This record gives sequence, C-alpha cells and structure tokens, in this order.
Amino acid sequence: MISSDSAGVPWEGRSLSDNLFAEDDGSELSEITSALRAFHNSEIGFTEVLNSFKDSRVLIPLVAKAAGTKLGQHGQKVDTSSDMHIVAIEGPDKLPALPIFTSSDKLSAWNSSARPVPVQFERALLAAAAEGQTRVIVNPGENEWFAIRRPAIESLAKQQHWVSPEQNPEVKSLVSEAISDLPIEGFKLISADPDRQLVAEELGILLKLPADLPPEKAKEVVPAFLSGLKYERFNFLVDSLKISLVS
Repeated sequence: MISSDSAGVPWEGRSLSDNLFAEDDGSELSEITSALRAFHNSEIGFTEVLNSFKDSRVLIPLVAKAAGTKLGQHGQKVDTSSDMHIVAIEGPDKLPALPIFTSSDKLSAWNSSARPVPVQFERALLAAAAEGQTRVIVNPGENEWFAIRRPAIESLAKQQHWVSPEQNPEVKSLVSEAISDLPIEGFKLISADPDRQLVAEELGILLKLPADLPPEKAKEVVPAFLSGLKYERFNFLVDSLKISLVS
C-alpha cells in the first residue's frame, strides 16, 4: 500500500473533495444566458444580472509563460520550460483586469491557446482581489462584454448581495446628507456608464441648483458637496463619480 504521494508527503490526515465541475462540458449555463440576454435587452438592471451569477461556474483563462530560455543552434531564443499563469488584460480605462468567461467557446474565440479553468464565480472575484485588480471583464472579445468594478468585486466575493450605486439607498442617503446645508433643490443618481464598458465613471450625480443662484455661488457647490461627503463609506460603495450641475 502506498502511504505517501510522489513528493514523499504522507496521505494520512488528508481528504479528497469532490470536483464540483467534473461533468462540466464548458457550455454557458442556461440561467446565465437568460440573464445576459435580459440585461442587454434592458429587461433587467446590472444589479440583477450580477446577482444571477451567484454560485455559478465561470472560466478563468490560464496562458503559458516561458520560465526559461536558451539560444538555439542558429542563435535564436527558444523556450526550455513554461508555466501557466492567470492573465491580466488592460481595460478601456487603462487599469488591469481579470478576464473571465461564461463558456469555453467564448474563451477559445478570445485566445485559442488559453486553458479554461472552471471556478465558482465568487472564487474568480477573490482571485482578482488577490492579484490587486479592481476590474473583472466578463467575456472580453464579445460585442456585449461588460466589466465588474471594485465595489461589486469586494461585495460579491464575500457572497453578499450587491446593489448598483444609482439604486443603492445608502448611497442616496450619503448624498442627501452631504447636500443638506447647500443651495441645492434636489439630486438624481444615474449610471454614468450604463453599458458597463469602462468608458466613463461608475456613478453620475445630477445636482439641481436654484434658477436664481448667482454664478459665484454655483462655483462653490461642488467643492462644498465633496467636503461634506463621508468618503470612507462612500468610496466603499462607489468606484468613481461624475458630478453635473443642472438648473
């Protein structure tokens, strides 16, 4: 009877767990397909589509990276060994992002040499956080790709329910408190990047000014609003912000 593995580490005290994805053929899960279709048809919001990924399987691509090289007989550089690495890509906002895929077909279309590794969605987000990445891009290379930003990554990785900032009552409360002593008649929260493709800030805030507010007073509104905002909590809930004044 073999009492240890090939490295000489005893088997005693170790247990093997079932492979949750042993029967996985790499196809897109039907519930994910339905959620993505509904999102891109504007039938559900981003909050709903992200929460539909809960406990689902996604694919992380591993790519080969040369670990050693030498000169060949004709003076060319050749690889002597290689390791598999999690890859990072650059998003439209120039920040590094972890790519994940909902099917092996979509991953192969993006990079045919990448190896698909099935993982639970939350574990993929944890991997991004461990790599210091504040972006996860779902299905890059597809026309309907989208990005998950830092606040959602942190929340969903902990298996917590996440709410998009323009819909989040706590964000609304923080903004309301920050404008309470300012000459502002009201405000509105909107998604500044509705397609979630990192082309703008995450949250837009429209601040309504009185029609008779003098221009010199209007210039003071944004700095005063920002100084009254409770950043420690607000920054946890919102990735980035764009403020617009309307009258």
